[in-house]
Amino acid sequence: MRTELRAAVDVEEIVLFAEMATLQPRPELGLLCRGADGGTLTEEGISRLLPGLSRAAARTLVRTCADLGLCDDRGVLTSLGREAGESQRVPLPEQGVYRLWVARHPLCGVRILHVERVSAEDRDEDYASLTPAPMDLPRRVPMRSVIDADRHFVLRDLPAPRGQAPRCRRLGQERCALVWRLDFLRSENSWCFEGKIDLGQGAIQVRHAAESIDGLDLPALFGAWAREQGLVGSWDVSRRQLRGPLPAAIEERDGFKRTISFPWVEVPERGRWEDVRVRDVRLGPADRETAQQWALDRYHRRVLSGASYLPASKLRALFLEVIEHTPLAEHRPTLPAHADLLRTLDPSPSPARQEAPSGLPQAERRTLYFRHAAVVDLAPGEVPEGQLALLVAGEAGSAGAPTARGSS
Repeated sequence: MRTELRAAVDVEEIVLFAEMATLQPRPELGLLCRGADGGTLTEEGISRLLPGLSRAAARTLVRTCADLGLCDDRGVLTSLGREAGESQRVPLPEQGVYRLWVARHPLCGVRILHVERVSAEDRDEDYASLTPAPMDLPRRVPMRSVIDADRHFVLRDLPAPRGQAPRCRRLGQERCALVWRLDFLRSENSWCFEGKIDLGQGAIQVRHAAESIDGLDLPALFGAWAREQGLVGSWDVSRRQLRGPLPAAIEERDGFKRTISFPWVEVPERGRWEDVRVRDVRLGPADRETAQQWALDRYHRRVLSGASYLPASKLRALFLEVIEHTPLAEHRPTLPAHADLLRTLDPSPSPARQEAPSGLPQAERRTLYFRHAAVVDLAPGEVPEGQLALLVAGEAGSAGAPTARGSS
């Protein structure tokens, strides 16, 4: 049970003066972060990791790590510091003119997709001619380019002349796709950017390693969509199953799955998505009456597609077979006793007969009648009463061994 949410996202291209840190190998700082006592850099811990270092030098290292964003002023490691402990790479800052490609969407927030160092142009010296820089750019957040996976960077600050706000030159916009894949049964999700971005020398393919959103309750989310869109049936969150009437499509009756289309869906805090198709939504009967109707429908079609004569034992096994390991089993559908089944299927116009199964054509009902009548008429000997009695499927979740009861 999966879906793929897609959105076209504007990518803004801007040039500005920034303090940008790129991740570079610094194994000595990575060693400090990895060996931090309880996730905190202390003078004692640093002295233990680097024997012979004075306490003053250890204090200086803590301040250096704080300035690089590896820890706070108390020495507690940040996400950058924890990552440095694993990768041995730390963000080394440098001020200059940078070209940024920025995307915005509720799913990813504000995301810098790629960054390149560029040379300042003469027109950039006229600060007043530039436009205000976007102030929602994420600061001190480690990011990775979606073009060059080896390029890690951190926007540290946007310096500006005293008393003035940061400004930039806006170069234009283009678009790429934001794709969010949801697996409702596994409760897994992943999202990434796809498409191409023009870096000035032609369009370059996006290569974004998939990311995920934590704490997303996907089964409950689908239930919310079903209620908002007025979906027929009720969504069982615990079973990940849409319970409803007998489906109209034969493939849904036999596969217990359906593809459901929504014109739009809303994911709280993650945006609105259009034209959504959820594949392989699991189906089940709304109640025992529906399960009974569903089971007999599958049984009748199997009888019609099989041999013209089957003994009672084979028919009973066939009934259990169409129920076993399906959502019908928990409702324990029944195969009517032989005499009752014949009265239901009787093609004669007698007003005394019961109504035939809903939707069953006259020709098929006649065929079913004679195939069931043949159980007794063509049997080589007397058919045991137990094989003609009411058949009840086994316990919930499995057809199990039948329980035979005489007809009333």
